[in-house]
Amino acid sequence: MNQPTSDGFQWIKDLLKVSVWRLGYWPRQGHDANVFIFTSRRGGGTWLAETLASIDGACKVIEPLERGVHNHFIPTQRFLPMELARQGGIALTAEEAEDVISFLSDIVSFRYRYMREWNVTRDDYAFFPKRNVIKVHNAKHLMSAIMESFPRDRFVFQIRHPIAQAISAMRYGSVIWSRRYLECEQILEVLPPQAHELAWKILDNDSSLLMHYVLDWALENMIPLHLLTELERKDLTAVTYEEMVLAPEDVAFYLSRRTGADRAKVAVSLNRPSKTTDQQSVRQLIREQERMTMLSRWQGNVSDRFLEDVQALLDSCGISLYSAGDPLPKRPLAIRDSAWGQHTLPRSEHPGS
Repeated sequence: MNQPTSDGFQWIKDLLKVSVWRLGYWPRQGHDANVFIFTSRRGGGTWLAETLASIDGACKVIEPLERGVHNHFIPTQRFLPMELARQGGIALTAEEAEDVISFLSDIVSFRYRYMREWNVTRDDYAFFPKRNVIKVHNAKHLMSAIMESFPRDRFVFQIRHPIAQAISAMRYGSVIWSRRYLECEQILEVLPPQAHELAWKILDNDSSLLMHYVLDWALENMIPLHLLTELERKDLTAVTYEEMVLAPEDVAFYLSRRTGADRAKVAVSLNRPSKTTDQQSVRQLIREQERMTMLSRWQGNVSDRFLEDVQALLDSCGISLYSAGDPLPKRPLAIRDSAWGQHTLPRSEHPGS
């Protein structure tokens, strides 16, 4: 182990971390199928990762491609080049894309130990983990390559309403990668010409910051939405944030069947706020079962003109899963249409109300 450059106390902490890594990840062989979660910032991905970490012997890995990820891995021999992280891992050369796959391969095979959550006193701490649950940002353009590289593993795509996610991302100051997405070969292959033209118009003109975040959402999700509509992807599990909020029991059944997670634990996790939900008002709505109110709160923050502009962008991109003005998806991805219809009824119309 390289001697730490920090003070003596930090050196001891680093030594203890390495010791825990050696204990918790030996032996390495014989792991089960990993779960990759392709999601977006402020899209509910951490909540989903927490939920799927209920899989027996799972180790949760959050955003391994993010800038600064190096501080959370031990040992420290080799990492994803920092320049790729600064670029968001987008618009990569073939060699750079191979570096990303190689880096993920090291995580999947337990050559790297993710140390952000290494509390060995937790009841669910996996001393001898069987698999990783890996939440990934900025890699949707590499989905096909990742799925081909790890054929034993399972893959989940999660998505949230564009405006709801954009408002949350803007509030938290998330990075906007739209210009990088417009240089990405994989995205340009599925982006219609009219959408390409409109995207540059939004970027070059005096559009609102919120519209820039919506554009970022549209470009980032082009490839997974294309995969869902153009191909019969039995190896790709898909779920919307809105389904997770409104139909936790149904989604728990679906995710447990698709990923091997414990159904009861998934249901419990989906019925409580994520660790990254720090707004007291949102937590209160979840506790009071006012879930539809929570999903539609953003509608009071946008104008009719803004909704028209967002709908024009969605139409130009060929995105039909969401309408700009409706807080719910047009169709469910994880549960049956009939079950979804029951969950989306006004409260007064529910059977037994």
